[in-house]
Amino acid sequence: MRNLTKWLGGVLGGLLVLGLFLLPYLEQTYAPDAANIEDVGDAVWYAIVTLTTVGYGDYYPVSVPGQVVGVLFVLSSLGVLGLLIGKIADLFTSYREHRRLGHHGTDATGHIVIFGWNASTERIIEQIRILDRRIVVVTPNRDAVNTIHERFSDAVFPLYADFDDADLLSRINLRKADRTLLNIESDTDSLIYLLNLRKDFSDVEFVVAAQNEELRETIENAGLTKAVSARTNAAHLIASVIFEPDVAIFAQDLITTAQDDTDHDLQQYEIQPGSPAAEHSYGELFRALYDTLDVVPIGVSKSGPDDAALHKLPPDDLSLEVGDVLIVIATGADVTPLEEDWTLRFGATAA
Repeated sequence: MRNLTKWLGGVLGGLLVLGLFLLPYLEQTYAPDAANIEDVGDAVWYAIVTLTTVGYGDYYPVSVPGQVVGVLFVLSSLGVLGLLIGKIADLFTSYREHRRLGHHGTDATGHIVIFGWNASTERIIEQIRILDRRIVVVTPNRDAVNTIHERFSDAVFPLYADFDDADLLSRINLRKADRTLLNIESDTDSLIYLLNLRKDFSDVEFVVAAQNEELRETIENAGLTKAVSARTNAAHLIASVIFEPDVAIFAQDLITTAQDDTDHDLQQYEIQPGSPAAEHSYGELFRALYDTLDVVPIGVSKSGPDDAALHKLPPDDLSLEVGDVLIVIATGADVTPLEEDWTLRFGATAA
């Protein structure tokens, strides 16, 4: 279709140019006394007012051959105007489409860039959009762009581009982004794209949401600042890694099963009869466990007549009783002293 349009435009343009030289010749040959189109300049003016449908009437062909050429001018004007209007419409359509796809870029700074669109990305955006930070999502999926526009309107800026398209990525101020997250569903693709991105954006700190926990260290060795597991993490932890990577990864480690006795983990212990913990308030127990074992209590579940009540980060004066369940951050090596020295039962739940 585009080639046909070019061909028609060329034909019409050629006929018009031919007519500009032919018309004054015909007029001067067949009606020299009555002709008002005497040279090419007059023919150009006649062509302009004809093609623009203005038609002042000051110049017009009077000879029969000249009028035939004039008819061709009139018919050509319709084709030229149609081509011109169509071209202008195409330009506006192309401009709007490129803008919708994000190809005109953004001048945002201190923003958050997320590579990849999936259900996890959507949940992450829900977590961080309340911080009133500009969010850019890069995706090679054209349908995802429509979804982002419909789902988040102007709150998220989508960019339809390949993950290694340095030119388009430069248009979203990637180097001036505050945080950059690769949330791609394939770890292999993440590693490949990361290496390519590092070539063009070596000064950008990338964080990767790894699908395979075992590949976290491999991805970090590829030049990342941080890598976080996408499968063992909730969306809010992945969102946290964008802002506080160390805190988020420590939180991830806490909710992941400890591998040995040196790993910190979330543990719970029931206060048994005769336990010295029942003689302390929460604040006193906190200081005692931290000073002696480096164990950090973070909550207490107290049993009640109907249901257990969970106290997260309780006040210091909260009294402790037999049957209460302590939630602590501790290592596997802390289990024995907590059970033997403090008379606590590991792994218990509130009744």
